[in-house]
Amino acid sequence: MSLFEKPTKKSAGLKILAYGFEGTGKTLFALSAPDIVLIDTEAGSAFYLGRKEGENVKGVLRTQGYKKYEDALSEVARDWDKLGMQTLVTDSVTKIRQNLSDTIINVDVKRNKRNGMADAELNSNLSMRSWGKIGEISKRHQNIKIDLSNNVNIVDIAQAKEIKDDNQQVIDIRPDMDKSAPYDYDLKLYLFTKKDSDGTMKFYARVDKDRTKKYKTGDIIENPSFELWSSTLSDSDNRVETSYSDDQKQDEEAYTEEIEKDNQTIQERLAEFSGNLSAEDKKKFTELLSENKITNLNKMTKAQHKKLIGLMDNFNKA
Repeated sequence: MSLFEKPTKKSAGLKILAYGFEGTGKTLFALSAPDIVLIDTEAGSAFYLGRKEGENVKGVLRTQGYKKYEDALSEVARDWDKLGMQTLVTDSVTKIRQNLSDTIINVDVKRNKRNGMADAELNSNLSMRSWGKIGEISKRHQNIKIDLSNNVNIVDIAQAKEIKDDNQQVIDIRPDMDKSAPYDYDLKLYLFTKKDSDGTMKFYARVDKDRTKKYKTGDIIENPSFELWSSTLSDSDNRVETSYSDDQKQDEEAYTEEIEKDNQTIQERLAEFSGNLSAEDKKKFTELLSENKITNLNKMTKAQHKKLIGLMDNFNKA
């Protein structure tokens, strides 16, 4: 059975990342999406719920905890239809990541204290292992949301951060989140404000990316809302199916098996291999070893060691 499928028209939700500085309309943009389940990390929705701006919200969870966030993603994956939702909003993903970083460095501080580090609070920095753990958890969250987009829209809000050169001059503005995460979205918008000639504040979005082809990169949109892209969504009942979060688990299991196999001695591998052979195949394999002059496992050359592994790997394929 082939791993590949024939290309056909399929429907899926939009994955949107909107980022900007304070007061640029990020939350209002997110609330313009249809039938929202909202994960509110900044209590910003309190000013809109119960009013016209928040009428699309079907449910709210207020948390900054990465574990509770992951539990919420799992609930949406399981019950999105029961929740009567079309869109999952996280406002903001920046706070989730910040809390994750703080949690891990606090654990490192406690560990360093137990190990006798002087002034552990001042001297503890995130280790390579800790950064790796942050990246692993962030990637897991992103993969779950990509899978969720098979059925619902994803709208992630992020705070903006300035990137400066050695002279402290601003050279770029980026979303404050895991640096690889923006690649996961179909639509990436930088939200900003500008005063009109009469002093009126107006809200804009710069299109950084748009897979829907509704707008070009660099286009400036006044008063951006989800509705501008609603016409790009397919009404096909044939939905995209992904399982990226499961792929990661399977890869971890496969890699663990490889590591365990690599850590086995050649004697252990041969014993395990032989134990799975029938009496007839054992006889054939013993003859094969003799033909290749592999008779003493304790005195094998490097070439014989490599040959033995190849013989075991290929024996059952013959």
